Amino acid sequence: MKNFLSGILFCVLALSGFAQDEYVDSLRNELAGADSDSARIGIYGELFDYYYQYDNNIADKYADTILLYAPKCNSIKFCAYAYSCKGSIKYLMGDYAASAKYYSYAEPFAVYTKDSLLLSMIYTELGSIYDRYGNNKVANKYLNKAITEIRKMDNDDIYASFLINIADLYYKEKKYDTVLMLYDSALNITSEVDTRIAIYNNIAELQYSIGNIDEVKNIYSKMLSMLDENIDTYIYASTLNSISSFYIYEEEYEKAFKYLAIVDSICILNPFGDIRHTLYKNYHDLYIRTSDFEQANYYLEQYSILSDSIYNIELTEGLNEIENRHLREKSKLELKIRDEEISHQKTLNLILFSIIAIVLIFIIAIAFLLVKKNRLNRTLNKLNADLKQRDEEISSNLDYAREIQLGCMSNSLTESNLQMFVLDRPKSVVGGDFYISQTKGDASYVVVGDCTGHGISGGFLSVLGIKSVYEAIEKYDTLPEMASFINNEFCEIVSSAENLKGESLCLSMLRICGNEVRFLGSKQKMWIVSVVGSDCSPVSQLACKPEVREYKSSNAIMGSAVNEEFAEEIINVKSGDVVFLSSDGYPDQFGAEGKLKYSRFRNLLQECAQMKPDKAKEFLSAKLDLWRGDLEQTDDVMVVGMYF
Repeated sequence: MKNFLSGILFCVLALSGFAQDEYVDSLRNELAGADSDSARIGIYGELFDYYYQYDNNIADKYADTILLYAPKCNSIKFCAYAYSCKGSIKYLMGDYAASAKYYSYAEPFAVYTKDSLLLSMIYTELGSIYDRYGNNKVANKYLNKAITEIRKMDNDDIYASFLINIADLYYKEKKYDTVLMLYDSALNITSEVDTRIAIYNNIAELQYSIGNIDEVKNIYSKMLSMLDENIDTYIYASTLNSISSFYIYEEEYEKAFKYLAIVDSICILNPFGDIRHTLYKNYHDLYIRTSDFEQANYYLEQYSILSDSIYNIELTEGLNEIENRHLREKSKLELKIRDEEISHQKTLNLILFSIIAIVLIFIIAIAFLLVKKNRLNRTLNKLNADLKQRDEEISSNLDYAREIQLGCMSNSLTESNLQMFVLDRPKSVVGGDFYISQTKGDASYVVVGDCTGHGISGGFLSVLGIKSVYEAIEKYDTLPEMASFINNEFCEIVSSAENLKGESLCLSMLRICGNEVRFLGSKQKMWIVSVVGSDCSPVSQLACKPEVREYKSSNAIMGSAVNEEFAEEIINVKSGDVVFLSSDGYPDQFGAEGKLKYSRFRNLLQECAQMKPDKAKEFLSAKLDLWRGDLEQTDDVMVVGMYF
C-alpha cells in the first residue's frame, strides 16, 4: 500500500511540471508511435502550426526538425514545405532577411511540384518583405507571380484580394491610373458586398487625394445605395464614418451631422470600440470646424479615454477568460468531489484514490492557468516596453525639433541696448508661433509670427516663415518691401502642394531706430504702454495710471494672395515706453469664464509694463495659468515686450 501511494504521488509531481494541453499531448503520443519519417514530418507540421500561434521560439525549433527530416524522405514536396515553414516563422519573428532566404530556397522545390497554393504563399510573403524594404519593383514582381499562381486555382475572391494588394503598392508610387484599373478589375471579379465597399472606399480616398471631389461624391452615393438592412452592422457603421469624414472636410456639415448621428445610434446598440473611436474623432473635427469648442473638447476627452480602453480590451478579455475557466474548473471539481465521496464511501482505498485524482486534476488546471497567465504577462510586458520606447522616441524627436526651431530663431539683437522679454509657450513641444530679433545697420528688427495650426505641422510652417523673414531682412530695407516679399514667398510655398492650401501666416514687424518705431502687420496688433503719462510730473509717476495705445494692422493674411500691399505706421516712443507684440494665443485662451479676450489682455499689459522684463514675463505666464485653470492650453502663446 505504501509503495502504491508513493508511485501515485510521484506521478502527480511529474505531471505538474509538464502542463501541456490535451491536443499537444495527443500529438506527442502519435509521434512516439510513428513508424516512418514522412509520418513524423506530418506530426511535426501539426506541432509547428500549433506553436506558430503561441510560442515563436518553439515553433522555430519544430521548423528546424522538419527541415532535418525532409531530406531523409527523398521528397521534393517535403523540402518545399520545410523551407516555407522556416521562412514563415522567421517572418513572424521579424527576421525578414532570413525569411527571404528560406522562401528563396523553397521556391524551386515548389515550382517543380507545381504546388500553386504553396507558390502563391511564397511569392506573397516575398513581395511583402521587399515592400517593407521599400523595393517596390521587386515586390511587384513577386506579387504578379502570386497572382499567376492564384489564377491557376480558379478562386475569384483570392484573386481579387491580390489585385487590391498590388493596387496598394502602385498607390505608393503614385501611379493612380494603374491603381484605378486594378480596383476596377477587382470589382468585376468579386461579388462580396463588404469587399466591394472596401474597394469603393479606397477609390474614393484616391479620387479625393487628386482633387476629383464630384467623383468622390458619386462613389459615396454608390456605397450608400449598397447599405441596406441585410448588410453587416459593423460595415454599415464603418462606411458612414468614412463618408462623414469626407463631408466634414468639404464643409458640408449638415450631411456630416446626419451620418454621424446614425453611426452614434449603431454604437449605442453594438459594442464597436474602434467604430466609436473614429466617431469621436469625427465629432471633434466637426465641432472644431463649426466653432463649438466646448463640444469639441468633450469629444476629444472621450476619444482619449476610449484610446486607453481599446488598448486594454484584449488583455482584460484574456484575463476574464482565464478567470471564467478557473471558475468552471473549480465548479467541476466541486461536483466531482461530491460525486466521488458519495459513490466511493465503501472502501478507504477508493476514497483515497479519488482524492489523489482530484488533486492531480486541480494541479494540472492551476499549472495550465499559470502558463497562460505567464504568457499574457510576457505579452503585456513586451507591449508596455514597445509603447514606452515609442513614447521616448517621439519625445526625443519633438525635443530635437524644438531645438532646431529655437536655433532658427537665433538673433543678434543683444548687440543693441534694447531691453526685452519673450514669453514663448507652444501648445505642444513645438509650435507655429515664432519671433525674430535682428540688427541690420543702425536699425533693429523685431518680428512675431503666427502660422496656421500648432504642434508639428505648425512647427514646420514656422521654419518656412522664419526662413522667409530672414531673407526679407537681408534683401530689403523697408518694412513694406519685406512684407511683400514674405507674402509672395509664402504664397508660392502653400500653392506648390495640394495639402498646404489654406495655410497662412500672420506677422507683426517692427523697425526700431532710436526712438522711431515703424510698425507693419498682418492680422496682428501692437500695443504701446506709456508708464509716465503726458500729464504726470516725475514726482508723481507712481500715482499715474499707464496709458495703453493699440495699433491695428492690415487685414490681409500672408499666403492668401500674391502682390498684397502692406502699409507701415511710424510712431515716436519716449523713454519709459514699453512696446508689446503678441500672437492671438494669449487672448484666445479659454478659462472657466470663457475666452480671456483682448480687453483683459490689455489690462494685463498695462499692469506688467511697470515691472522689469523678467518679472513681467513671469507675471504674464502665471496669469495665463491662473486663467485657464484645469483646461488645456488652446493655442501657441507668444508675447514679446520691448522697453525703451
